[in-house]
Amino acid sequence: MHPQLHRIFERFYTVELHNADGHLGLGLYITATLVQAMDGKITAAVKDGRIYF
Repeated sequence: MHPQLHRIFERFYTVELHNADGHLGLGLYITATLVQAMDGKITAAVKDGRIYF
């Protein structure tokens, strides 16, 4: 697990992985907020250097 992956849903946070293109941040925060508002859950995991939700 990437040591800062748990922060990926924070507002404006970006995680640096070798294949990340720098477009993670506000969109994931909004997604997590909407999912939580509907009593849902969203998680992220890294496998083979890629992030999966």
